[in-house]
Amino acid sequence: MKKTFYIIFLSLLNIFFTFLFQWYLLIKLGPGLATDSYFAGSTLPVFMMMIVGTSLTHVLVPFFAGESKTQMRNDAWIIFYLMTCLFLLITAILYLSSQLWVPLIFPGLSGDSKYLVIEISKIQLVAMFFLAVNSVQLALLRAKERFVQLECILIASNMTGFFLLINLLPVHGVISAAWVNLFQAIFQMLLLLPIMGNPVLVNYSKFSIKIVLRRIYPLIFGNIYFKSDIFVDRFLLSTMYSGTLSLYFFVQQIYGAFNLLINRVMVGPMVPVLSRMYKSNDSGGFWAYYYLTLSRVGVIVIFTLATIFFLGQNILDFFIGYGGVTKDNIQTIWYLMISLSGTLIAGILSTVTTSTFYSLADTFTPTKISLYLYPPYIFIKIIAFNFWGLTGLAIATSADCVLNFLAQFYLLRKRYLNVTPRN
Repeated sequence: MKKTFYIIFLSLLNIFFTFLFQWYLLIKLGPGLATDSYFAGSTLPVFMMMIVGTSLTHVLVPFFAGESKTQMRNDAWIIFYLMTCLFLLITAILYLSSQLWVPLIFPGLSGDSKYLVIEISKIQLVAMFFLAVNSVQLALLRAKERFVQLECILIASNMTGFFLLINLLPVHGVISAAWVNLFQAIFQMLLLLPIMGNPVLVNYSKFSIKIVLRRIYPLIFGNIYFKSDIFVDRFLLSTMYSGTLSLYFFVQQIYGAFNLLINRVMVGPMVPVLSRMYKSNDSGGFWAYYYLTLSRVGVIVIFTLATIFFLGQNILDFFIGYGGVTKDNIQTIWYLMISLSGTLIAGILSTVTTSTFYSLADTFTPTKISLYLYPPYIFIKIIAFNFWGLTGLAIATSADCVLNFLAQFYLLRKRYLNVTPRN
């Protein structure tokens, strides 16, 4: 219990500084071309990390869990080397071709803002390389259930980054935020390196590469397909008035930060436990622990949503007049928070069901669900945006999250109620 409170406190502190970074940037500069350029320049690196980084975490934590120390160290270094080579190639290609793909993704940008997005994208791509490599180290820490140490390392990186932003942003402008992100990624990698131990001459004969590839490839290709909606959002929002992209992204960051907190404190620790129960054929314990986690997360999410509904606008009004924030900005944020509330509820509950699938070594089912829902979702999103603008886009996103969670909840119970590793 004491360890749980430590994790909760450290996760809150970590997410606070992550959120503070985005909030300070938005408050100091105000929603406009500068902040739109920053968030636009982060689009492709964020997309790549959602595809590879997130997929690796979901696959590697159950993969590492239960291995001997020697085997775990050998496997971790092999994957670390492979990720380094892969992302060196990806980063180089995207970096050199940035002048080609930036105008395609953001047709609403022109002139100085387009060149600023290109420069920010290049810096963020280099940061993406280090973050991709870090994902192996973070997965190793989670598999070892060293969650306190993990949070301490991330806090050190986020606190340092925030204090650098405070000093650099007034002098160098929004481009300094991208450089700070790069520093954070490098600093985090250096802090995590001791977790890997000394580099070893890896033994490829003992590495179960087929298992990792079999589990990760449906996630990779599935994510490329259905998480490409981030480009649809940025494409549509770049055609609206200045600052819209920043406000929409900021609200997503608010809910994303809360999702991250729940994932680290409650869902992340659940995965290795469920994996061990599954491997030991403890079906009763498996389902009891799953439902307990799901119910606890549900209560927290509903309470949080009620707080946002009744107190959210009053809290947001306090920031009117700070930096470049106007009353209209606050009103837009409030409407977006209500319209995107489905992503808060169903999005967080989906992390429980998705992680449970992964603990069963099933990466196919969640991917298939998203694949089936994606085409009508994109069509409805575009139609909703054309008719109702920003609000329509947000409501369509919420509806997709709700349907995704309901499908996962139903199929998880239907397919795996009586399944054990033997069959």
